[in-house]
Amino acid sequence: MVVFFSLLLQKILILFSKKLAELGSMVEFYLNLISSNGGLFMLFRNFYQGKVEISKPKSEKFMSFIGQINTRVELDSSIKPGDCRYFSSLTVMASKLSYENHAFVKTIVQDYWKMELIGFYNFWNDFQEKHTTNAFILQDKTSNPSIILVVFRGTEMFDANAWCTDIDLSWYELPEKGKIHGGFIKALGLQRKTGWPKDIKPDPDRPVAYYFIREQLKELLRLNHGAKFIITGHSLGGALAALFPSVLALHEETRLLNRYFRFVYSNDIVTRLPTNDPNFIFKHFGTCLYFNSCYKGKDKLQI
Repeated sequence: MVVFFSLLLQKILILFSKKLAELGSMVEFYLNLISSNGGLFMLFRNFYQGKVEISKPKSEKFMSFIGQINTRVELDSSIKPGDCRYFSSLTVMASKLSYENHAFVKTIVQDYWKMELIGFYNFWNDFQEKHTTNAFILQDKTSNPSIILVVFRGTEMFDANAWCTDIDLSWYELPEKGKIHGGFIKALGLQRKTGWPKDIKPDPDRPVAYYFIREQLKELLRLNHGAKFIITGHSLGGALAALFPSVLALHEETRLLNRYFRFVYSNDIVTRLPTNDPNFIFKHFGTCLYFNSCYKGKDKLQI
């Protein structure tokens, strides 16, 4: 019954995907119109004076709906490389940044964070037959060792494809690892006909998240001796980040395996779902680290 309703909701989302995207474009346009003019009052004043500033979609100043909720983009200046909190702070802000467009991400990474943007990618989902999975890779050479950060984008508010991934409650059994949420494993790169072969033939027009990122990491680690890497993301992106090492373990990519931490920010309900309820056949794993609304961390909070 649960799977039936899951499929029904996916059909409804696909049916209204265009309308949802149009609504999202309109909402984000007006939010950016207000914020780029310094607020609603200033917008009216600028309109009266003929000085209205309009940020174009996909420009370096245009923020997503989620970005407009919390406009902070700067890293915590009090947390420097070498501080035990540094990587946690960086991954939290990078996960937030993942919701933005390419030009915005490039500006923040290079001009504000003084790091190198390796690439910004749209990946193919073999089951939805669309480019639905998004991620970017950056390198922080200010830290010691140098850090390569892979950041998966979470669920965008008005993206029907992302919501279809979230509510795809089918299960896929990863050999010797257990049952995994079907939508997430498909978004990561599960192949419709062959499952999880160790290698697939690369298609430049249809890059697959897991295989592309794995090879990118191997090459970057080869070129940057002693570098380490981190996989991160929020919401759907967090699920993909958690599953990535599971598939590495399946393929015995021992050189690329890493530790796992779960970060929870303030009252963010997404990081608490699904709950550790037997009815959902689900349980969170790994050490949970909590950040309050002021971005102050607390260790090992059980949530």
